[in-house]
Order: sequence, then C-alpha cells, then structure tokens
Amino acid sequence: MSRIERDLAGRGGDEFQVDRFEYLDGRHVVRMGTDLDGDGSVDRWERDEEFEARRRAEERRAQEAEQAPEEEAEAEAE
Repeated sequence: MSRIERDLAGRGGDEFQVDRFEYLDGRHVVRMGTDLDGDGSVDRWERDEEFEARRRAEERRAQEAEQAPEEEAEAEAE
C-alpha cells in the first residue's frame, strides 16, 4: 500500500501544507483522509466499500484458518 499527500489549495514550496492523504492498493485508491481544519490530522475519512468488504472477508478467512488447527487438536485430545 502506498500513500500520496496533497495540498488541495495548490500551495507549493514552503507554503505546502498536506490536507489530503490518499492510500492506494496498486493503482486503486482505497481510502482518502482530509484535514478540514489545518491541524495536520485527518478529520474525515472516505473509504472504498468494496475494498473494505474484501479486506474484512480476508481477515475472517485468516482467523478461521488459525482457529481450525486449534479446534482439531482439541478434538483429538478428547
């Protein structure tokens, strides 16, 4: 995953102030954060719902895969 930092006001040089953070998976933007009040922290997140759904499904599968050997070992011990 990579991150792009932008200044939406178009300031450059010493005036540059990051107010948009874009996170990409390859060439696909998966989430964007916007600093609305100029303090350098994200105040609003926008996410790609399809990407989030796939990520949650992958996490679930990984957890199930971790639990399966433990459950098999418990069943064999009984």
